[in-house]
Amino acid sequence: MMLSSDDTLAILTLIAITIVALLSIMSLIFSLRINRLFRAFLRSIRSRTIRTYLRIIEERRRRRFRNRYLVFELIPVGLGSSVSISKDELNKLLRSSFKELFGVLELGMANPTVVFFEDRSLRGIVRYRSTFRPKVILALANIQLMRGDFIVNPIRTTGTLSKAMKYLGTSRR
Repeated sequence: MMLSSDDTLAILTLIAITIVALLSIMSLIFSLRINRLFRAFLRSIRSRTIRTYLRIIEERRRRRFRNRYLVFELIPVGLGSSVSISKDELNKLLRSSFKELFGVLELGMANPTVVFFEDRSLRGIVRYRSTFRPKVILALANIQLMRGDFIVNPIRTTGTLSKAMKYLGTSRR
């Protein structure tokens, strides 16, 4: 049983086509696996990136706000008028004014508090969170509108209470 050259060529062609088909199927399977692995790799990179961003955001949330101190004075309106207001009353007015203007959430975040007030010189110090300076000054101006018998004059903003006391010209008692 001898095969003719045409039969041999046909068999070799069939074997070559079979090998090419097997190789293409194997490369397709391999590329699908690689593609799946590549997508999983990209997802892991994305999830790592997302986790990193989330961690950065959480750290920013946990970061302590820095307190600032605003030195201010009350100037009575009118020639012979005087202002009689206590530290507690001024603190209540400041907090209610801030709450009225910006809401409870902002009030909690800014936490404006009158830490020192001198009745004789009508000068005081307000502690607040560093990013809320314009809002605190606006709340002080709103107190001025609510009461009407004094003008609030902000003098200086400092980072420490002791420096604020220096600007007041008093020492901490």
